[in-house]
Amino acid sequence: MVSYKEFLAKFTFKPERAFMVGVERECFLRQVGSGIIQDQAAAVHALMEASPYARHFSPELSACQYEYKTDPLAISDLGEQLELLEATLQQQLAEIGLYGDFTEVAEETMPLTVYPNSRYLKIVDTLPTEVLSAACRVAGTHVHVGMPNLATAIMIYNHIRDRVRQLRELGDHSNGARLRLYEVVAPQFDPPLVAGERGLYKLALERGFAQNPRDWWSEMRITIYGTIEFRSFGSTPSVPEIEKWARFCRQLCLDARESISRELNRGWCWGI
Repeated sequence: MVSYKEFLAKFTFKPERAFMVGVERECFLRQVGSGIIQDQAAAVHALMEASPYARHFSPELSACQYEYKTDPLAISDLGEQLELLEATLQQQLAEIGLYGDFTEVAEETMPLTVYPNSRYLKIVDTLPTEVLSAACRVAGTHVHVGMPNLATAIMIYNHIRDRVRQLRELGDHSNGARLRLYEVVAPQFDPPLVAGERGLYKLALERGFAQNPRDWWSEMRITIYGTIEFRSFGSTPSVPEIEKWARFCRQLCLDARESISRELNRGWCWGI
């Protein structure tokens, strides 16, 4: 069993990146002309590895999807990098007759091919077909907001976790279809209360992510990269819309920090 100390060591926080933002953006791979979805992520990844921006690109569980990730950035710099990486991806995809489709739910008839990655293959090893189908059919946009340390991350997370319904409404482009499918994949999707660092460890043991915190499948979560990750948003072709989502998430975190600070100050004054 992973010890408490070993579990905490999996998280890396960089105070200089506190309240910077980052985005993960997933898309479906489709054939130019026909629009037919293609399980070509392995070919795409081989192509992208030759790009000067290779570190930003990676395959997803579905071999019909691909994603890119921005650096941790000031909010004012986010749009420029999103556009650069999308242009890079679309240009490379066009060379092999594909394009990236930023819609959030694919058709039921899509291939259920899994990208040949050991982690992904282990995840799907015992999945029923309907769960695998749900996992393959959804794509989204994940927003990360940097935190200075784990204690602050937990306090802010607890303060904002009940805002997920508002986030869902803000980022939905499928009348809720994406989130309904995601709940098939991850029934414990609602973000739970975390009772401090010990509480996070206990939650990890209960839900099976102590060995790998990336296996915490909640809609909002604290990541090993020192961020709070917002997973409520669907997919959109609009970079300005993604910027709006990122600003909203960052402001939620900043407002929570201020509110927590006021509460702590009142507690000190009242001797609580």
